[in-house]
Amino acid sequence: MCFFFFLKDAAPPEISPLSLHDALQWPSIPITANVDGTFYAMEGEDAKTAVLEKLAGQMASAVEWTAQIETMAAAGAGAFVEVGPKRALTVFASQILEDRPHLAVMTNHPKQGGTASFLSALGMLALAGRVPSLPNGSSDVLTEAFRAGPTEAWASASAQPVRSSEAHEDLRTRARPLPSNGGTPAVAQAVTTTATKPVDPAEALAAYVGDRLAALCGYPARFCRGAVDLRLGLGMTDASVASVVQRLRSEASLDPDVDIAGAQTPAELVRAVRAPPAGWIPAAPATRRPITTTAVTNAVHDPMADRRANPYVITGVSLGLPGGERVFDEDVFERLVRGETCIEEVSDAYKQALLDRNIVRLVKGRDGSVDMSPAETFGDIPQLAGVAHAFDLAEEFGVDPKAVLAWDITTQLAVASGLLALRDAAIPLTPEEQVGKGGLRLIRGWQVPQHQRERTGVVFASCFPGTTASFAHARNNGADADDVFDRRFLFQVLNMGHAQFAQHTGIRGPNSTINVACASATAAFSIAEDWLANDRADRVVIISSDNVTSPELWSWIGAGFAASGAASSSNVVEEAALPFDRRRNGL
Repeated sequence: MCFFFFLKDAAPPEISPLSLHDALQWPSIPITANVDGTFYAMEGEDAKTAVLEKLAGQMASAVEWTAQIETMAAAGAGAFVEVGPKRALTVFASQILEDRPHLAVMTNHPKQGGTASFLSALGMLALAGRVPSLPNGSSDVLTEAFRAGPTEAWASASAQPVRSSEAHEDLRTRARPLPSNGGTPAVAQAVTTTATKPVDPAEALAAYVGDRLAALCGYPARFCRGAVDLRLGLGMTDASVASVVQRLRSEASLDPDVDIAGAQTPAELVRAVRAPPAGWIPAAPATRRPITTTAVTNAVHDPMADRRANPYVITGVSLGLPGGERVFDEDVFERLVRGETCIEEVSDAYKQALLDRNIVRLVKGRDGSVDMSPAETFGDIPQLAGVAHAFDLAEEFGVDPKAVLAWDITTQLAVASGLLALRDAAIPLTPEEQVGKGGLRLIRGWQVPQHQRERTGVVFASCFPGTTASFAHARNNGADADDVFDRRFLFQVLNMGHAQFAQHTGIRGPNSTINVACASATAAFSIAEDWLANDRADRVVIISSDNVTSPELWSWIGAGFAASGAASSSNVVEEAALPFDRRRNGL
């Protein structure tokens, strides 16, 4: 869909619609007029005159875009494709037909890229049942240059050898600067050989069956594989499936012990075929590209050699989840494996706390429109969250209650997860004893074994460390239980989870923290890797935690997500916990 108009004052004087009478070419498809939104006449003796009369008025008239869309929709049009840059017409069409079934597709958006936009449009049309009919590589529809293909296709393999991923990695590591020790650097002599792997028989059978299915279902041959259902997945009818079976019987060697007539998937058809026809050649050759192997005759400094021989591994993991009876239940991993959700609908008091923030939220329409709307009801704010339930670090993990009072809830959760990870890694906590004057032995704490303390590091990853305690103190003017300023204030609000965990467990290696929002825990692994690679530690404990749905933070963090339009406002888990598709309406 596209439109244009001329301004009367901008048109050159010599241009007249009547001068186009002889040059006017009849359209092959119905076209609507910008001037009144109706179709141009295509039949009758006076049709050409009627078209010219509309053109004359169109030069000085506004575009009746709404009328044009309504006319096309009334005539049965359901898909509207915008030909041209950006997506203004796509948005207009979606707004006009908002309450009716339709599909508006853009084909060239600068931010997405012309090629990506065009291919995305083809995919959307195919999913809507309008599978594009693409010409083959030798069709006259394509230009001569396009039919010839890229120049690289005509280059010989010997002129342009293809390196394998292993060869690329070896080349990359050899290109790194070597440490200078005053000696002569080692010189590598590489011998390159090129070889082509033979056709994999199983791959050839799958390619053969895929080609035969693609000829009837319309999907590319590479999609016609595996356990996809022939009828539900590929959209084939019983007749088309029978046609494929008959063709396989007539031209291929089949296994008589396999019932090919009852096949429901391409994989079952492949099992019935022993060998493809003798003269069959796959559309995309099943052979692999030539590979290049490199043999190094001299020793070369390779900083990654030790890593490949002795890779870094994760020896212990732990997990605490919201939604259960306790944060650190024994079956937390089993709950994830079973697919149980950890989010639930929050209480009305939680919801009202968000409304009391007087939120003006960003609302994004499916057509790309943006609106600012005040949150007035529960349906305008987040109503689902993962809320932490029972958790007592002193009771469950034996940590000194006085120390726990000096830690923010984020630090408490991180310490608990770290202790469980040490247990899972089979690193015990040994007693730290103090012997009195009378020989009485007193256990002062439990720490990692002495020989592991110096070479163990700690990284604490968190988005809101100390924030819960900060907000709680701001609410009561920093007072403790005795109504005096809490002397533990600094310990509670500082980002000190890494140091407090190290102090509790006796770890004395490198110690740091990181905050990069939701990627904090993932980024912590890069710090740990650097420490290990630079021989600063033999092992690293990564602890990570956050509790943004606590009573102190919920109304602030929840309001922030609501105001930015990033959170789902549904109160039904099944409507909110969705993949990133058209149904998803927020986090």
